[in-house]
Amino acid sequence: MYLSASWDRYFPFVCWTSGDSDNDLLRNLWSRVDIEGAMVGIYHRGSSVFSRVIYEMKYSRRPQLALDTMHYLLARPGYTDFFGRCDIVVPVPTTWWRRWIRGYNPAMLLSSEISRTCSLRLESGVMRRGRGRRQSRTRGEERTRLEGMSFAAGAAVSRLPEGCRILLVDDVATTGTTLSACAMALKKVRPDVKISVFTLAWAGK
Repeated sequence: MYLSASWDRYFPFVCWTSGDSDNDLLRNLWSRVDIEGAMVGIYHRGSSVFSRVIYEMKYSRRPQLALDTMHYLLARPGYTDFFGRCDIVVPVPTTWWRRWIRGYNPAMLLSSEISRTCSLRLESGVMRRGRGRRQSRTRGEERTRLEGMSFAAGAAVSRLPEGCRILLVDDVATTGTTLSACAMALKKVRPDVKISVFTLAWAGK
């Protein structure tokens, strides 16, 4: 198995509501949208063993890798404490063809485990995905614009309690654009909700 004790070196920085200058994901998102907190499972770089885990999880139809990684993280108090401050878990939506290629939706799988372990409500219909282009083929301002156009609030957004705390979950964040676009789309129709984010892997670009 890929997981090992050396993973402890990559334990993420946590920030809830303010102030941790080391939380580069939170700083990245704060520059675009109002976010309460951010947490990362793995900081992955280049050809590290953790990058291999992420590749196998996403492109080799190995959802058990995502589950094993999530179980490892949920056994650590820092994660359950962070998740427990939220009310509702919302997975980042994906397109039908990505679900077909991968065989599953990683964000939904991770969200389900967080919901089950931490006894949080899961709402998969809060966000929906449009016809945006793949991020890997866009850059800079064009990427931000296209991603912003490809997310919108779903039908379940009306079921969110007023002022609730949302945990937005994604599997991999490279630039933070997808997470910020989802948060902006949600805030546009429900400015009262408070949003925190969790991504299993963060490239820190």
